[in-house]
Amino acid sequence: MKLLFNKYLQERVIMKRIFKSVLYIGILLSVFAAGCEYKAENNDYYNFTIIGNGDSFHGSYKIDNESVVNFLSEQRGDYYHVYEKNLTSPGVITVTADGNSNLVTSLRIYIYQGSEVVASASKYQVDNDPVGLELTYTFNSSDTSTK
Repeated sequence: MKLLFNKYLQERVIMKRIFKSVLYIGILLSVFAAGCEYKAENNDYYNFTIIGNGDSFHGSYKIDNESVVNFLSEQRGDYYHVYEKNLTSPGVITVTADGNSNLVTSLRIYIYQGSEVVASASKYQVDNDPVGLELTYTFNSSDTSTK
């Protein structure tokens, strides 16, 4: 009887170890699968951000064959003015920004795919002249494809 009971305990310990191993493997696989899924989704969005220092700015953007869209910056903090726009699968984008006064000391444009900066440009004020900046970027067909 004691021998039978010991064999039962050994089998139970083995079954527990197998169950834990399968459980851990399942958890690891689901974490890896979720990570891959997130990365694929992360690159499926596009946007651009313009940051100006010193004063407000205005500008425009044009995507593919769509009409030109004009915008005004919004103040963020004491010295920063920002304009941000989310995009839907652009092919070619042109972004232009101009300072509203000679108090604008710099402008920076960043174009993103997911969390990655795919294009950027910056301009700094020289001799108190107004600051203006333009950036054009063409997304690759693989950049704008969706699942």
